[in-house]
Amino acid sequence: MATEVSLRTRLGALTIPAELAACMAPEGYYLANAQGVLLEVGPSMAERLGYDATGLVGQSFTQLFCPTYQDLATTILNTVLDGIPEPERAWSYKTRSGELRKLVADHLLVSTDSQPKLLLGLIRA
Repeated sequence: MATEVSLRTRLGALTIPAELAACMAPEGYYLANAQGVLLEVGPSMAERLGYDATGLVGQSFTQLFCPTYQDLATTILNTVLDGIPEPERAWSYKTRSGELRKLVADHLLVSTDSQPKLLLGLIRA
């Protein structure tokens, strides 16, 4: 059984643990750089939040969350990029219309050939 999976994104290939990859397809993912700018949002995640696949690209990672979670999201970004594992937790994500969607996410550090540190959010319903 494979322990790692290569995920092909617009940014290149990412290698992630197989057990985390298993949860990505049904619910979605997002990638942010070290400054917290969203570089890619998976189509299923974007759709869940009421956007098309590119509608969130270029926005701040923290803008995905309700205001209550935005400071915590910044802390998580910095923690993960420092290489400290972040436990799975439930988050309230903000839809385009302003509604809140409760989703569970894992956040982990990944890298690509062109960008050394990225935050990968893996979503579970």
